[in-house]
Amino acid sequence: MPCNWLCHLEPTLLTHKRPDMDILYLLIPLSEVLVLFVLIGLWWAIHQGQFEAIEAEGERILRND
Repeated sequence: MPCNWLCHLEPTLLTHKRPDMDILYLLIPLSEVLVLFVLIGLWWAIHQGQFEAIEAEGERILRND
């Protein structure tokens, strides 16, 4: 059986994990937690009435109250 270029490498190089991909095991769950916090904050703001009278603040500035 002919040997390709892989059989000339050291065996440790063939089984070694890529360290640049290991960070994904940390970054993907952290990004999911961040999205969860943003959605909770948006839900809280909507249910607290933060977006009810957006035009009122602009009118308040013009009236100098």
